[in-house]
Amino acid sequence: MGRSGWRGTTVLLVLLGIATAVAGCSADEPAGPFPDRPRDIDVSRLDPCMLLGSSGRQVRGVGKGEADEQIVEGMAARSCSWNNFDNGRSYSVQFIDMEADRALGQGRPVETVAGYGAVRQTEFTDSAPMCALIVDVHSGQSMRVVAQSVLDVDGAPRPIGFVCDDAATLTAEILEGARTAQG
Repeated sequence: MGRSGWRGTTVLLVLLGIATAVAGCSADEPAGPFPDRPRDIDVSRLDPCMLLGSSGRQVRGVGKGEADEQIVEGMAARSCSWNNFDNGRSYSVQFIDMEADRALGQGRPVETVAGYGAVRQTEFTDSAPMCALIVDVHSGQSMRVVAQSVLDVDGAPRPIGFVCDDAATLTAEILEGARTAQG
């Protein structure tokens, strides 16, 4: 092979190596801890109390909800809470101006709800079990959906698995309400 043949082969091999490396990076490695969002949801324009529809409120035995502002993960968050004092369950949604991946750590697993990545946070599992999902809804924004049970069932706190199932179901409903409200 002549000198120009080696050059052509070398250039081809270099280009092939670059293409393989680029394809490998983009196809095999995830962009972060969460899947791609099905659709960005800009929570800055939404009313948190309007996201749980009448059928969702009826199933949970709650009213229209109470708007509030809370501190979540060290940041101010617009929120809405719904309480059922008969069965001891409470629910809330909070809009936080932070990336959801800031909630990672402390053994908090990542899961997917309605196509959105979320960090699961549990607390008070032996007394008043609380399960929250911090959902990656938009760049620089997250939505924290909480379910909590404060009444015992047969003398023991409600199992955290059931409370987290409630949180996941509520999160899916809230996400649907947010997508609908955003248009």
